[in-house]
Amino acid sequence: LQITATGELQTTSSLDRVLYLSGGYQAVVEGDEGWAVYATASYVEDTVQSDFEVAPGALVPAGTYRGAYMELFANTPYVWNPVFELFYSVSNAYFGGVLHNPYASVSLALGPWVRITASADVYYAELPGVDGFWTYGVNGLVRITPTTFLQLDLIARVNEQSRSAVAMARGRWRYAPGSDLWLVYREDVDLIQGRSERTITLKLTYRFDLVI
Repeated sequence: LQITATGELQTTSSLDRVLYLSGGYQAVVEGDEGWAVYATASYVEDTVQSDFEVAPGALVPAGTYRGAYMELFANTPYVWNPVFELFYSVSNAYFGGVLHNPYASVSLALGPWVRITASADVYYAELPGVDGFWTYGVNGLVRITPTTFLQLDLIARVNEQSRSAVAMARGRWRYAPGSDLWLVYREDVDLIQGRSERTITLKLTYRFDLVI
């Protein structure tokens, strides 16, 4: 068992006003096989300098919001197949309301060349004068690495808050030490209007050492 004190301070550039302040403790328990459990509890102060909408119809007035933040995280040993990660946090310092954030991911290796990873990040917010609302993001990744010089990623993302989705195929060829050729196909989909935009990107990097 390891217990650590944590803290964070953010100020304006002129150092005359605190924008964010937190302080608390984190406890970590790790097993010999690679199990890990983290627990964090903190006091938080978050200052909003001007009104803004955190979501459509949910206006956050300028001011300082104070409260507690707690989180739990656990993972199975990373040498296992599959590997699981679980996370949950809750804060009543969320602009005068409460924010819940569960998260889960699983990573599965299909032989030495292929790994599949899927994750879901969910938020539930309760704000004064606004009905509670959900938002979430779902991510999927298939990574194929037949050699140390070649890598292909197939990526899919869905963002409920922005009502958008992204599909991407990304290839990398390391043709020399520190030098890569990237080819990326990306399709962005507007789930509200049903429109999509496609782009293809080619990127070449070359590393050279200048000896003087």
